[in-house]
Amino acid sequence: MNKKIIFMGVILISMLFGGILLNKKYDKSIPSVNADETLSSDQIVEKKSEGFTKKLFLTLQSKNFRVSSTGIKSEPNEISVTVDGTEQYLSEVRNEITIITSELSKSTIFESYPIIVDVKREIVLSDGPNLMEFNKILMNVQEGLSDYDVVGDISSEYQKSITIKTSISSSNTKAKKLAREIEEKVAEIIKTDGVSNFDSYKIYVKNKDGGIIK
Repeated sequence: MNKKIIFMGVILISMLFGGILLNKKYDKSIPSVNADETLSSDQIVEKKSEGFTKKLFLTLQSKNFRVSSTGIKSEPNEISVTVDGTEQYLSEVRNEITIITSELSKSTIFESYPIIVDVKREIVLSDGPNLMEFNKILMNVQEGLSDYDVVGDISSEYQKSITIKTSISSSNTKAKKLAREIEEKVAEIIKTDGVSNFDSYKIYVKNKDGGIIK
């Protein structure tokens, strides 16, 4: 009887000890994974940018500003706000919009970004000779330069010149290089469009102060 009790005790101790080991082996807590940890740095910036610009747009809209778009730009870094209206309307609201945007950007990764407030830019169409060809040039140039965030108004004098206004700063060390890229892109567009006398067009790229970048 004593042997039987001892034997059963050994079994119970073995089962208990085995259970402890088994528990230690398999009872490992699964670490929680932060969604941001699975994203690249660029994806994190993009995600934060989307959230910030949406919040900014809704905030400005709720205050009855005629806001057209909000965005985050890189190279150079900046927060951009575009409004619908005239230059006079822009001058009336720019300061207030800048203050609101600055307050919202505090404690975010965009806090140090310069804030650029501007009006929505349109191409300037004309009513001269060969109107269809002329306006087609401007429309195609605008579409061809859509990847350049710095491009603003586009105007032209028929068979003489095309002028591209930009937000490029005169102090930007890459200003000349970027202006040359835009010039070459415009030249390629009007040439491939089969524009008559395309060689007669002078292409001018202006900085944000209105000066021609040479």
